[in-house]
Amino acid sequence: DPARVARALALPALPPGWAETFA
Repeated sequence: DPARVARALALPALPPGWAETFA
């Protein structure tokens, strides 16, 4: 699933504090 691979590769590139967006 190309979309899943793209998501997995993008996760480590997110800046610190991205989780607060979902809090």
